[in-house]
Amino acid sequence: MFTIINQTVKSLNNYSISESRKEELNRLSEYLLEKLQLNEVPKINFICTHNSRRSVLGQIWTQVMASHFGVQVSSYSGGTEVTEVNQRIIASLERFGFVQESNNVYENKTYNISYGESESSIECFSKVYDSKANPTDGFLAIMTCSE
Repeated sequence: MFTIINQTVKSLNNYSISESRKEELNRLSEYLLEKLQLNEVPKINFICTHNSRRSVLGQIWTQVMASHFGVQVSSYSGGTEVTEVNQRIIASLERFGFVQESNNVYENKTYNISYGESESSIECFSKVYDSKANPTDGFLAIMTCSE
């Protein structure tokens, strides 16, 4: 994992999470634990309207945290309509130490986001939640629009 990303992860304080939010996160933990106990790779699809900001961040940071804790997880993102990944999200990721490469398409670029030299890059582009790039069954959907 790139140094600045690793430092960010290590600086996170889990005590700043509210009790009500921890209750919600416990449901996610139960899903992950169940899949891992069955020797299955948990699949999580973050879904928001445009698949341009929150869902993309959910997908990327889930992979980073899974890598940090040594847990194999596959994360995805999608929306209800296709737009493009917001440039402010790409800029924010770069400030956090991520490295991105993109194709030269004018609309709806595909980004390969790297967070470590020995880690696989994460492919990000705006797509609908049931895109061929996303799982069709056996996944947990997390709606990111309202919270």
